Parts: sequence; C-alpha cells; structure tokens
Amino acid sequence: MDCSGSCTRSLVNLGFDYDCSARVPSLKKGQESGPNLWLLESEKRLIQDGSLILVPTTHTLRQSLLGKGRRTVPLKTGERYQLVYLHDYDLLRVPVFLALSLQLMAGWTFRCVDELARGHE
Repeated sequence: MDCSGSCTRSLVNLGFDYDCSARVPSLKKGQESGPNLWLLESEKRLIQDGSLILVPTTHTLRQSLLGKGRRTVPLKTGERYQLVYLHDYDLLRVPVFLALSLQLMAGWTFRCVDELARGHE
C-alpha cells in the first residue's frame, strides 16, 4: 500500500515512529508497478505535528533464504541493512527456523526495525 496522505497522518496520530510498507525496487522488470511506495533508502516524512520514518523492505523471507538479490539500503550512520518481511508464524516451520539459524551461525546480525529507524535519525 502506498503510505501517503491520510495513511501517514493516521500512523503518526496513533503514535507510530516508523512504517515498513515501502519497498526497495528490484531488478525484475515490471515488478515496480502497482500501488506500493518504492524507495531506494529510508526517509523521514514530516506530517502535521509529527514525523514518520519510512524504512523500506528489501526482501521477502523466501528471497532472503534463497539468497536472491542481495539488495541493501544505506542508513545515515553509514551502515547498510536488509529488511526481510516475515510473520512470526514463519519461524514455526522447521526448515525456515533452521535456515535462519544457519544465517546466524554464518555471522549475520538480526536487529529490530526500531533500531534501523533510530539509525536513520
């Protein structure tokens, strides 16, 4: 969903600091069509009396586990991140849990999205 106008105002009014509904464009031709907001990096939007940090998602869980398209997004701190979209119940599937465990053993770092939003400020 393109988070613009009333959507962003609603999120700010509800006390949200960040939104992850934006996506990073892929190299796959034609995928960027549709109602999504496409961003190459995080950005801070000033809305009424508040602000909202838009933190784009880089991969689906499947793309991440299969190693497809290692897209990263820069933060103002100079670090880069990959934000993978998943649901908590995805971790209940044994193959997914094992794949994520292997990524941790290989040196990957997992952080909460609020840390990424703070890295943008």
